[in-house]
Amino acid sequence: MDNGLTGGDFPARKDHFGDNFRESLKAKSFCLIFWEALDDFMLKVLLVAATGSLIFEYIGADPDHYSTAWFDAAAIYLAVLIVSGFSAFVDWRKEKEFVLRANEEKDGKQIRVMRLGEDNKPTLQKLNPDALQVGDIVHLITGDVVPVDGICIKSN
Repeated sequence: MDNGLTGGDFPARKDHFGDNFRESLKAKSFCLIFWEALDDFMLKVLLVAATGSLIFEYIGADPDHYSTAWFDAAAIYLAVLIVSGFSAFVDWRKEKEFVLRANEEKDGKQIRVMRLGEDNKPTLQKLNPDALQVGDIVHLITGDVVPVDGICIKSN
């Protein structure tokens, strides 16, 4: 407990316990966000109304008016596409920004870990949390966030 891990058994620890590596976040594609934006109740009502309008306009129209019977339905479809497309675009940009910031924060984060150094003396080393091993002694200070479970050895 005073020296920390030596590093000689890291491959065995990784095989037995797994590692602490977390994949970087991936942003959703624009198409997926657009599809999710269409899952709004009011937009579904408008799509059903536009389809009904299109069907009833053609049923009730004279043969001379078939060329203009689709205008109302097309306007509703266009409005749904514009609203959901704009909403999806805004959400897609937010998603990309969030993923970019989360990945930058993850890559730049370092924690202090007690390990045996090259001279066989225990030293505090700064590591990315992805490099933690089971059994590492982590020195936490206020504000540190470590994505692992652990046991508190000493606190004040």
